[in-house]
Amino acid sequence: MAEIYDTYASLFLHSNAAFLCERAHAEKRTAETLEALASCYLRQGAAKRAYGVLRGQATTPHGRYLLALACQKLDKHEECEAALLP
Repeated sequence: MAEIYDTYASLFLHSNAAFLCERAHAEKRTAETLEALASCYLRQGAAKRAYGVLRGQATTPHGRYLLALACQKLDKHEECEAALLP
C-alpha cells in the first residue's frame, strides 16, 4: 500500500491517494493506515477531516504529530499542545 500511495502522492494525485488510504483503513484499521489517511487529508488541505480521523485515535508519536498539525491549521492551539505532550 505504501508504494502505491507514494506514487500517487508524488504525482500530486492526492485525491487518488486519499481514496486508496480510505479503502486500506476500512479494511484494516491500524496506526499505519490511520496515519497514511490523515497525511493524505493534510496534503489535500483538509485539516478538518484529518482532525476528525485522528482525534481520540492517534496513539503513536507520528500520529500525535499529525494531530497537532491538524489542530494548528484549525487554530486549536491548546489541543495542538496537548497532542504533542506525552
